[in-house]
Amino acid sequence: MGIPKYAQWLQQRFPEAFNQKSKRTLTAEHVYVDCNSLMHEVGHHSNSNAQFIRSLFFKLDDLTSRIIPTESICLCVDGPAPWAKVTEQRKRRRSKASKEKKKAKQGSGTGFSATMLTPGCPFMETLNEELVKWCQQRLAPGRSLECCACAVVSGPRVVGEGEHKMLSFMLANEARRRGVSRNNESAEVPQSDEPHSHVFVSGDADLFLLSLVQGLVQRVMVVPPPKSKENLTIWSTEALGDALVACYSGSCQPAAVRPDKSLPLTDQMKALRRDFCLVSLFSGNDYLPALANALPPKQIWDAYIDQRRDPKFKNSCLVALEAVQNSPEHCHDGGGALYNAAHDDVMSLEPAVTFTLGMPLLMALMTRVMKNSRSRSRTASVPPVGPTLSPPMMTVTQLEASLEESGTLGNGLVGGEEGVRDYLGGLLWVLETYHLGYCPDFAYHFPKRSLACANPEVILEYAPLLTQVRSPRSSSPPLLPLSCGVAVLPADAVARYLVRAHPGYPGLAPLLEDNHPLLGSVNRLERCVVCQAIVKDLSALQKNLAAVRAAQRASSPAAGQLKEASASEGKLRAQVQTAQNKLNAHRASVHEDADLCEAVKPHELDQEVVRLVRGGGGGGGGGAANRMIPALQFATSTRIQNNRRVAQGG
Repeated sequence: MGIPKYAQWLQQRFPEAFNQKSKRTLTAEHVYVDCNSLMHEVGHHSNSNAQFIRSLFFKLDDLTSRIIPTESICLCVDGPAPWAKVTEQRKRRRSKASKEKKKAKQGSGTGFSATMLTPGCPFMETLNEELVKWCQQRLAPGRSLECCACAVVSGPRVVGEGEHKMLSFMLANEARRRGVSRNNESAEVPQSDEPHSHVFVSGDADLFLLSLVQGLVQRVMVVPPPKSKENLTIWSTEALGDALVACYSGSCQPAAVRPDKSLPLTDQMKALRRDFCLVSLFSGNDYLPALANALPPKQIWDAYIDQRRDPKFKNSCLVALEAVQNSPEHCHDGGGALYNAAHDDVMSLEPAVTFTLGMPLLMALMTRVMKNSRSRSRTASVPPVGPTLSPPMMTVTQLEASLEESGTLGNGLVGGEEGVRDYLGGLLWVLETYHLGYCPDFAYHFPKRSLACANPEVILEYAPLLTQVRSPRSSSPPLLPLSCGVAVLPADAVARYLVRAHPGYPGLAPLLEDNHPLLGSVNRLERCVVCQAIVKDLSALQKNLAAVRAAQRASSPAAGQLKEASASEGKLRAQVQTAQNKLNAHRASVHEDADLCEAVKPHELDQEVVRLVRGGGGGGGGGAANRMIPALQFATSTRIQNNRRVAQGG
């Protein structure tokens, strides 16, 4: 999902980066497919597992007939994600499961549930095997991928989100093209002096940032999965990068800022791209809250450009690089590097670096953002209604009072420092994850206690007191695939798609109990009848509000009718806000400890899952037969080589 409405804003702000819309087909050396985007699309229309797989294959065949790889194709399925995303993933699956249950009651549901598309679910093992078969068949002579040197399937037991794995594979392919690969598969992608083109097929807006943060590969395009009769929407990393430089230089011709596209990016161009990504993250994403301000991304970016044009900051940047020893142990203290098969190639392509913040420019930008936010809030006629994406705007005094009153952090000054460090360190954690495609600390998550510190005024107060801010790092492993399924699926789905779906999983049943020491608080939240009643009322109000707004857009009412419609909308907005406040208050008082990331440590969940499955948990489903359960192990990606292509020297 990524940053809210990010793709829409990019297209409006930088239309020159989307200037190839008329194409029906596209050819590139390397194509990387975010399979989860396709799977959720075809899952809506599937009545069985078999129909789902057939529909997915049809979609892949249509896709590869329009986006044509000539060297390699990589199919990436989401594997165990960083702990920071677990709460968000569980919320989404809870919502999806609720909608599926409602449709089933109405008789409009399907026999296939997209909730199964989760690491750890037995169906995902079947899906992985089918994707490998699809690649093997399409690489055969006379089939759609016969010209490719290889195909790769990165399945649900391979660590990392699909888009992160796509980036790592792209960098590994670039290492092979340059002849600096450290593994024995380099012959599959021949060395070439001519740059290769790379296409990411995904609807995830995060890929825009991933393709920008890395500065090594220029010919990168992002293409949302196309409908069968639509032209391709092609987004160019190279074009956006040039547009950013044009913004900074004041040029009206982005193409003129880098006339020789064969030359590598300058350090200043790379820094500008990294800064743009950091500014984008101020709008919030799946890992971090939005910065508490009323400014849209465009205005924050414009404020950054104005600040950079100040001679004082001409040679400054928000995100600086600092070289470190070129090894995974030093760069990541283990971390994601040890679980990424492409690591050696990536490290051979670029020296290991760590990101740091340019504090003088950051402080100047926060000052400008704070002033603009206050000016905007004074002129706003209607306050926002409904759940917010960002923490409330607080002054430093209000923050300290809140921290002291809650007693969670004690002294307000210490709390402010810790909270700002949590937020700024989290920004660097995201950027470093986006830089190479694997995160430096799988156990990291942004703590709720620091929510109020994602605030320009608080940052201005406490950031100068901090010593060097770094991205969190640890040797903590990712969740095991089965533990990932337990963590991100709601309790009812765990019972249906894990406990009752595999002969080795009945031992997991204690995890579903309301008094379980790890997941009990989360289970109680999901079964709370009070929450369900409020959510039902809130959903009905939001639906009515959407209908009123749609009716207003579809007609041109007279002045009297317009006033009446506005009053009706205002009343509904107030009711939505009241219901949302009621839900928030109930959860804060009754389910305060129901945030999985806050209540549980990932290694604790791993240990409990392994204990229950291998020991049976008293449920009769464990024992020696379960010791080789695949979902209790990580896997490597499956590489299918086109031997005929290699034998021909291609």
